[in-house]
Amino acid sequence: TVANFLRLVDQHYFDGNRWFRVVPNGYAQAGDKSGTGTGGPGWTIRDEVNRERFVMPMLGMARPGADMGGSQWFINLTTLPDRDGDYTVFGRVTGSYNGLARVAQGDVIRSIHR
Repeated sequence: TVANFLRLVDQHYFDGNRWFRVVPNGYAQAGDKSGTGTGGPGWTIRDEVNRERFVMPMLGMARPGADMGGSQWFINLTTLPDRDGDYTVFGRVTGSYNGLARVAQGDVIRSIHR
């Protein structure tokens, strides 16, 4: 999952994308160039469910079904125990969370860097 995400980062896949779904007190989701929540990179990856929990704030691989992740991902804005053990946790937000708390649906992701 991490290798797939970094491959997309290196290809600047996420640059200019929008946060197409923001659920207050839930999560913010991105990774779909179409902005509809139905797009992807043209391939899927297998789930890598792990023991990490969605305590605030973690990166998770979004997917429409088992083993169907690709480019869509989310950051939880609160604890999400209903996603523990079902969605792949593949990162953690570090540093200041101030910007994350202000993310709104439609905001643009300027760029993501390694």
